[in-house]
Amino acid sequence: MAARNQSKAEAAIAQLKSEGLAPGNGEVFWLELDLQDPRNAKKAAEEFMKKEQRLDVLGLYMILCLHDLRLLNGLQFTMRQCNLSILCICSLMLR
Repeated sequence: MAARNQSKAEAAIAQLKSEGLAPGNGEVFWLELDLQDPRNAKKAAEEFMKKEQRLDVLGLYMILCLHDLRLLNGLQFTMRQCNLSILCICSLMLR
């Protein structure tokens, strides 16, 4: 489970296990992923590929923040988080 917040991800994983993630149906673990910078997406994808042979599910949750005009490395926040980071992780994970 890729997420920014480790404690929230671990709580969600614990809930999955308590509500029926049966033995033999795989394992869920936390993978740090903060999409504010595409380099973080690349790092997370590389870390995942070191641990796993395949990816069975890739679910993406996106929002559009048109009002946020902060820049990092010359890229507007919305462009980084909602476009480049998603493209980066998808292209690396689906190879």
